[in-house]
Amino acid sequence: MFKPIGDRVLAKLKEVEDTRSSGIILATANKEKPQIATIIEVSESVKLKKGDEIALGKFAGSPIKIEEENYIVIEYKDILGVFK
Repeated sequence: MFKPIGDRVLAKLKEVEDTRSSGIILATANKEKPQIATIIEVSESVKLKKGDEIALGKFAGSPIKIEEENYIVIEYKDILGVFK
């Protein structure tokens, strides 16, 4: 598995729903990037743990593909908060 270095975490973005409350189905190109993710792996310097759900900025992180799965590497400073 991938182990982030520095002040970074590896996370899996939550999927965005395809249907709005009004019943409108969104095209793939019109989907917004999710701003909630689940931490998969953390570097030693980060004070979070695996499984934490985090909120992140709209343009935060770098996408990465590991074993055909999509993840995002996020710098600690781009994490807005943790859901408890």
